[in-house]
Amino acid sequence: MQKTSLQRKSVQDLSGASHAVCVHVMPGICGFTAVIKARKMENKKLRFQISNSECEQIKRLAATLQEMDWKDLFVPLTRNPVYVNAEKSGCHPSCVMPAAMLKAAEAAMGMAIPKDVNFRFQPCDGGPTHEN
Repeated sequence: MQKTSLQRKSVQDLSGASHAVCVHVMPGICGFTAVIKARKMENKKLRFQISNSECEQIKRLAATLQEMDWKDLFVPLTRNPVYVNAEKSGCHPSCVMPAAMLKAAEAAMGMAIPKDVNFRFQPCDGGPTHEN
């Protein structure tokens, strides 16, 4: 079965001033895994760090979008800085990285509880199963 899951790890520094969430992304068939670190900064800003990816589009996304305002989490997809920069970076429309970035950002800001996400391909109406 092909599956995409997000595994997370939350870290808070001793001062409590900033909060970071790390999300390990296994995107599926492309095989380009990555680690997203979203950190809550002062003045309600978010900082992203994407590492451990061999995907050229994700490397471009990491270089172009390193910080955003918390209000941008609620901007519609067509204007959301994560999705706008993902498109400019050449990400495939079904790439899970932009959604993973937003999930990590929400958790880092304390707006969501860190919880794994999973896509699972299963047979439809008795049809064949698609497996890795």
